[in-house]
Amino acid sequence: MLPSLAAKITGMLLELDNSDVLHMLESPEFLRSKVRPYSHVLSYRDHPNYSVKVWC
Repeated sequence: MLPSLAAKITGMLLELDNSDVLHMLESPEFLRSKVRPYSHVLSYRDHPNYSVKVWC
């Protein structure tokens, strides 16, 4: 995983429903399935071609 993003990913995970957090504690695979998308978003945000699109 990405230790440098651990604090940010932890904060994102704690925003989930309590039942999901409990399931993550019981299932490493479920935890990985939740962490993977967050780590991708955080990893790519510093990429030179990354841009945020805001829809109004």
